[in-house]
Amino acid sequence: MRLSFILSFALVFSFFFIAVLWFEKNALFFPSKILQGTPKSLQIDYEEVMIAASDKKELHGWYVPVEKPKAFVV
Repeated sequence: MRLSFILSFALVFSFFFIAVLWFEKNALFFPSKILQGTPKSLQIDYEEVMIAASDKKELHGWYVPVEKPKAFVV
C-alpha cells in the first residue's frame, strides 16, 4: 500500500515537473534579430523612432500615427 502511494506520487510529480519544463521552454519569446516585415509591407504609414533606455542602449520602434487614437501603446 505504501509503495503504491510512493510510486503514484513519484509519477504525478514527474508529470508536473516535465509539464513545467515544457511550458517554460515554450512560453518564453525569443525575438529574431532579422525583421520579418515593417508597417510599410502592409501599406501603413509610419515613422522609425529610437528610444534611449536608462542603460544607455537604444530601442528601435515604429510610430504609427492615427487620426482618432483610442489608446497609446508603448
